[in-house]
Amino acid sequence: MASGPRRDTIDKSEVGVYHCYNRCVRGESLLREDLTKGPDYDRRKDWLLEMLIFFSGIFSIEILKYAIMDNHLHLIVRNRPDLIRKWPKSKVLRRAMKLFPEAFRRRGWYVEPGERLPNSLLENEKLIAEMRDRLSDISWLMKVLQERIARRCNCEDEVSGHFWASRFQSERLLDDAAVLACSLYVDLNWIRAGKADRPEKSKYTSAGRRIRGLKARRKKRQREGIQQDGFLAPLNVLGDYPNEDLAAEDLRASNKGIFEMTLEIYLSLLDTVGRMLRTDKRGAIPDHLASVLERVGIRPEYFADCVETYGRWARRMVGAENTLRQQAEKLKQKWLQGVSQASHFFTGETTAAES
Repeated sequence: MASGPRRDTIDKSEVGVYHCYNRCVRGESLLREDLTKGPDYDRRKDWLLEMLIFFSGIFSIEILKYAIMDNHLHLIVRNRPDLIRKWPKSKVLRRAMKLFPEAFRRRGWYVEPGERLPNSLLENEKLIAEMRDRLSDISWLMKVLQERIARRCNCEDEVSGHFWASRFQSERLLDDAAVLACSLYVDLNWIRAGKADRPEKSKYTSAGRRIRGLKARRKKRQREGIQQDGFLAPLNVLGDYPNEDLAAEDLRASNKGIFEMTLEIYLSLLDTVGRMLRTDKRGAIPDHLASVLERVGIRPEYFADCVETYGRWARRMVGAENTLRQQAEKLKQKWLQGVSQASHFFTGETTAAES
């Protein structure tokens, strides 16, 4: 559970990686697909996914991972205040109009996509500053996402009231070890829940989308690959994508990757840990993958336990012991919860997630 002021977890002024999640009210399966237990709400997962794809082309926030379950949602995102500060005024206004068209219409400010922006708008520094702030704010992304899904679902059910259990909860992932552990935890949600037996069968996870995108690229179907995972941040910081993917600029905030590993290596880790979680005999991480984990800063012998139990020990700050202590000092606190688990799972030889 997140605790303390949200401003102590989410720093809007600097680049950071965050795990955001929320459940439907009372834990109800308001996104479920099982017709034997009530109405078929599976299409609501599609609504959520469509909004995530739309928002990734609007906000200066990168979507790294996601998992949409029957009664809850997981997102791993990276805010990019550094990017939006460089966006021209026209780009900020155009994207804000796409996100809040009715609000702009009410004030008489809306301009059709093909029309020229008037000087009165381009000179409205207060409005532009407000939109820059909103379009790089994770809280605003989650607020708009949850509100629009809640309104649409309540309208369909002809009810009013809360759809989500709370605003949303969040954790800051301080280093690459934390990002990798949380990424695998999120991507394995469908397997842990018994809704899929392998990552490629996980229909509403980022892993499933990346696998479908990878298969399309291997068959030289670049456009189909972009349609599958073009809205997600590239996994490899060294570059998984051909230059022509730059044509998909409006699908995501940037081409910045996540890890120094290929998508194939990440999927191998995902498959290995997924198999270990499904069997009584844990086995061991293969040597070639163990070396990858050591470079990231994770102890291979405890990796499966780290991923499996992540939801029980991760709190508002996640990372190696040294990064947690540095963050505590920054927040002027004596300590942060999770230090003992961090020293057990992580070596401390890792890099900052936002670097």
